[in-house]
Amino acid sequence: MAQGLQREMKRTKQVADMALHRGLMSAGLGIDKIPPEAPTGAGAFGVMLAVGVFKGIKLTWFNNTELDLSHYNIYRNTASPVTNAHLIAKAHATVFVDAGVLDTTDYFYNIKAVDLAGNVSEFSVETAAVRSSLDNGAYPVGSIYISVAESAPGVAIPPATLLGFGTWSAFGSGRVPVGYAAGDPDFGAIEGTGGEKTHVLGASELPAHVHTSAAHTHTSAAHVHTSAAHTHTSAAHTHQVDPPNTTSGTESADHSHAVGLSDTPAAANVSAVRTDQAAVGTVATGGVSATHTHDVDIGEFTSGSTTPAPTGSTTPGDVGSTTPGDTGSTTPGDTGSVGGGLAHNNLQPFITVYMWKRTG
Repeated sequence: MAQGLQREMKRTKQVADMALHRGLMSAGLGIDKIPPEAPTGAGAFGVMLAVGVFKGIKLTWFNNTELDLSHYNIYRNTASPVTNAHLIAKAHATVFVDAGVLDTTDYFYNIKAVDLAGNVSEFSVETAAVRSSLDNGAYPVGSIYISVAESAPGVAIPPATLLGFGTWSAFGSGRVPVGYAAGDPDFGAIEGTGGEKTHVLGASELPAHVHTSAAHTHTSAAHVHTSAAHTHTSAAHTHQVDPPNTTSGTESADHSHAVGLSDTPAAANVSAVRTDQAAVGTVATGGVSATHTHDVDIGEFTSGSTTPAPTGSTTPGDVGSTTPGDTGSTTPGDTGSVGGGLAHNNLQPFITVYMWKRTG
């Protein structure tokens, strides 16, 4: 707000000065004694810009705002300070090229503003420059010009102003130049671009590393294993059995058979009843039997069932239980990872400059 008020007061004064000047001039009094403000430029502390151009030195400054401004006086010297004795020209614009200078010589400049009444301002802030021996061929079309010259913070002075020739365009904003490399997929094309200020690493870009797990124990809570009701069923099948024929028997030992005879049936130890009324008694028989055998022929038979049948069943129940306990342990080690997964700074050390490419 203070700056706005100052500008408004200055403007009011300028209008008043012009009105007074015209009024006095029309009245024939001619007593305007108010001088213009000292000229200022785009350089630091309001200094006008002085740059060496091809075979000359170019001066630029801001236009004074006095309504009765007439022209500017240009002063030059080869040493500081510049005095009134060094007036070299008058300019009606805010640009002046001094062609009467020599190479490799320092020149110091000052300017003053003059109004219609002849009032002269104070000197501007003194500035200096050296004539440039560069000509149009020093920066051919396609050349890159690097500079840090500014007319204000963030406002570059174009090369056409600094050098006095050429058409230029801003080049490589926010990028770093790199040398051309034939066949390189990144650097094999002129004015090719690439790279990034920040980058998020993928898994394949991470350094090889190992995650170590800390010592710990796995503990199982008490639990029961329960089997659902189910039946075991046997498929239909039979068993076929065909025993071989067998022969057994040997010569018997010398033996006898006692046969009791009785006239009375069913007597004790009576094996037969005589029918010829012979004497009752015991008859002994005996001797050695001939060697003989007994042949047994057991035929083929089938055993088992031919229809499917269950072989057993269970009802639901528990098949086992455990009490709480440890199921194993490990040696110390990492089991996880850390990091935010954010992009990291990819910038090399740098310094910021203005870059321009000559296009014409």
